[in-house]
Amino acid sequence: RITLTFDKKGLPYVALVLALAFVLTLCTVRSYAEQPIVPFGSRITVFATDGNAVNGDVKLTNQSGYARVAETSLKRDLRKAGKYKIADAGISDSLKREALKSLAKGNSKKAVAAVKKFGIDYIVHVSLSDHEADLNDFKTYTSSNTVMVQIVSTRTGEYVFDDMISAKALGGTREEAIRLAVQKAAAKIVPLIMGEEDEDE
Repeated sequence: RITLTFDKKGLPYVALVLALAFVLTLCTVRSYAEQPIVPFGSRITVFATDGNAVNGDVKLTNQSGYARVAETSLKRDLRKAGKYKIADAGISDSLKREALKSLAKGNSKKAVAAVKKFGIDYIVHVSLSDHEADLNDFKTYTSSNTVMVQIVSTRTGEYVFDDMISAKALGGTREEAIRLAVQKAAAKIVPLIMGEEDEDE
């Protein structure tokens, strides 16, 4: 039988060592959890479409005003963060459509081929759900919107992120409620890309 004995004078030092080890463990876990999905300094192109466009029900040229709101909001937030370069110059609408059609069919590598020559590191694709807003008891409108976010690495052709983000907003009109919900959902994407926790969660 092994018996461990401690000098009472040494107990404060043991406690200090254990406390430091615990703090270091927490810092390591937090550092790992906050690794950005897209490395800082990467060149990104952003596409936004309506959900039905991605599913092939309508032509991809028919981008709704709400899809444009999502794309503009996301680009603005990315520029404001100052961690990435938005690389859209020179990419024609036809190349964007080719890339989006490939993503819709699950062919990410073909989508990469369409834009890789522009020096892009990652494609960020945002697809909106159906745009709805309901009249509430306060005679204003409530809109719930879900966006699908896909991030593709042009180096590997693989999805580094593929999930959905939801947001809800109130507006004085149906259009305002939908627009605010889309903007709120888009605002959650940049912290996600940067590996930061969503404060609303």
